[in-house]
Amino acid sequence: MALLQSGDTPFEKLLYDLMASDKPPMVGAVGENHVELVFPSGRRASLFRWVADDATLVTRLRARMKAGDSEVALIGGPAEARKLLKKATPFFTNTAILTYHLPDVGPLWRSKKPLIAPPLGAKLALGVVGAPDAETWRAVVQKAAAHHAELHQESTQFVDIIRARTPIATYVLIAACLLMFALESALGGSESTPVLTRLGALVPTLWRAEPWRLFSSAFLHIGPFHVLINCYVLFIIGSFLERVIGTWRFLAIFWLSVLGGSVASLVWSPAGLTAGASGGALGLLAAQSVLAFRSHGLLPQVLIPGARRAALTNLALNVFNSLRPGVSMSAHLGGAVVGAVLIVSSFFVRGLPKLGGETSEPTSRIDPVWLRVIGVIGIVAMVGSVVAAVALGGGLRLMSPPELVRVPIGKTSVSVKLPTDVQPCKAVDQATPTGTLTRLTCGDVLRDPIVYVVAANDFQQPLAASTMAAEIAGLKKAIEQSEEAFPTADRQATKEEHGHQVFLASFAQVNGGRLRKDVATYMTDRRVVVVTTVYWTDRPGSDGSAERVLSSVDEP
Repeated sequence: MALLQSGDTPFEKLLYDLMASDKPPMVGAVGENHVELVFPSGRRASLFRWVADDATLVTRLRARMKAGDSEVALIGGPAEARKLLKKATPFFTNTAILTYHLPDVGPLWRSKKPLIAPPLGAKLALGVVGAPDAETWRAVVQKAAAHHAELHQESTQFVDIIRARTPIATYVLIAACLLMFALESALGGSESTPVLTRLGALVPTLWRAEPWRLFSSAFLHIGPFHVLINCYVLFIIGSFLERVIGTWRFLAIFWLSVLGGSVASLVWSPAGLTAGASGGALGLLAAQSVLAFRSHGLLPQVLIPGARRAALTNLALNVFNSLRPGVSMSAHLGGAVVGAVLIVSSFFVRGLPKLGGETSEPTSRIDPVWLRVIGVIGIVAMVGSVVAAVALGGGLRLMSPPELVRVPIGKTSVSVKLPTDVQPCKAVDQATPTGTLTRLTCGDVLRDPIVYVVAANDFQQPLAASTMAAEIAGLKKAIEQSEEAFPTADRQATKEEHGHQVFLASFAQVNGGRLRKDVATYMTDRRVVVVTTVYWTDRPGSDGSAERVLSSVDEP
């Protein structure tokens, strides 16, 4: 700090007042007649000494404004020197800039009066006092120089740490999410409920029998925007945090946050299907945010103000995002709580080298055994869950058309061809005035693209020809009066097939749902057969599925 040799001029007096305050700024670069300051709030300011005939002053003033300084002060000179500040101010800036001029003679001038007084402006408004004597001035300058050296040492060590560590786990997690998304797309689409269910999405009714869903769901995403935003968050947050705390701690935070998000989703949102790495990503984001306010000596002081502003911004953005329809706020909250609690704990970060120490190897350390054990458990849980979901969930069978087999309808004389992928089927018998009605249900609406329900009844006595028309009309009316989920048939048709009059109907789900129901039926004097299929409209080739099954009926 060769510039700051005495405390006699207004420039040095102002510097003394700032550095001797309760919350002194950090002194950054010191140039010729220029000092950069960073206040504890993170606001950046620059002081310039007015020098007559300085041709570069306007250029240097503009450079600091474009660099992001929120306050720029010109100290000394005549009152007309304020025009230099006006001339230097860019028309467009990333942040609001306040400029001040403290002339040799006359009152302080500032570009505008802010609603909240910023630190440099507040000090200028109180008036410049300066050091009481030269000895006090030198002591403050020496203290500032020592502080500057400490900050430089911290920053150098931090840069060494960041450069020495490669965020391998972050890259692997992103690659896993992208690979699973590619698999989803190949099997029928990332927004297909059967695809997501078979690949391990978190479904409240299935997780007890298939506990791997607690982790495998983190690597599945619903739609391209979902996977891109989560991978982006993982890259931005993960690549930084992993370098700061190391790979093993990073992995521990991620998989425990995934578990916390899944459990919270099951407890507070026990309905529907959830998928995505948001729980783990929010855990990492919460960990980094807490680190900004409780750094444990892991972040350099010059980085903390900006990190705190970023943490508050991220908090606001993610609260807003969590309130969007279709987003599991409970999973976000569960993951965030786990990540925050881990970083708050001094035990979890114990063993990490603190910045500012005397060691010349800030990146060297041996992670404790307990940490490696937790990390290995997480790796096994995540990899094992994805493998189990792909191998046992039956998702790969969606890549090719299923084989058809002939299935008898209970004890009736009727059999139909159904896909092997929806086996086993469940048969229920119901006594009716005309005989025993057997209803065969094959498939699960969450797992299968199509659910088949085939009902058949062999009449004990042939129906009289005089009652056939009324019976057929009653059957059509019963089909048309569907349940609430499919209130109205939007397509109906009647056709002749194999000597029978076949009635066809198709129903759309209410509220723009993605499910549709098709019904195909015929009645003779000896039997009635009704085929109902419920299918996801995003699966091609599903329209007309009920008619195709009905056409496969084999009867004596």
